[in-house]
Amino acid sequence: MSDNNLEKDLNQTGDYFKYLHAYMKSSFPVWDDFLQRGLRFQRSLEQMIVAYNSFLDGFAKLADVASNSKGATQDIGSSLTNIIRWHKGLELKIREVNYSLSTKVLSPVGNRLDEWKKQLSNLEKDHEKEMHRAVKETKEVLKGTIKTSKALDSKRKKDKNVGGLLQQFEHMQMETDQRIADIELKEKVHMSRMMVEERVWFSTLVNAYMSVLDHELTLGSDLER
Repeated sequence: MSDNNLEKDLNQTGDYFKYLHAYMKSSFPVWDDFLQRGLRFQRSLEQMIVAYNSFLDGFAKLADVASNSKGATQDIGSSLTNIIRWHKGLELKIREVNYSLSTKVLSPVGNRLDEWKKQLSNLEKDHEKEMHRAVKETKEVLKGTIKTSKALDSKRKKDKNVGGLLQQFEHMQMETDQRIADIELKEKVHMSRMMVEERVWFSTLVNAYMSVLDHELTLGSDLER
């Protein structure tokens, strides 16, 4: 790789990190939107539960009328009461879904969001601080290597002894290569931290939603009976 390409690569160090950082940062409005929609959904469920309960109360009174009749509707009243009990079971499970959505998903994720924003900012600052210093120092070494390389070429053209200068150049070249390798390693470490952080966000969401999903599956099972 030529010296010009090396300097170009150094200038581009951190580009993918910056892309991932920008992508993750741009997802925060989506998280906020999810939480707002979730709160609206949860409130709608609360209103539905109130309306559902009120309907069942009215239904139960009508079933009592049929059950307490002295005519021929007692069996119908008994059947209606069984239907209402089944609906009461569904209402309870809907309450459990609503409670889990609020306490296991929306509140915990909402509380973690500010923490995630701060952590993402810290990761970006740490990357900028360490990589800026490393790239700057490596550029200085690279400039010295390029300067020595030019001096070496000039001496060779003049058929002069290059033994000492050649040894100096090889040493500087080794140092440049080592610094570049260190930069690549540092960049991989920072990228790994960023990707782990992103995975933590979505793992938290999935783990939180499992409680809601369990209640939803139970509710779905009851509806299929």
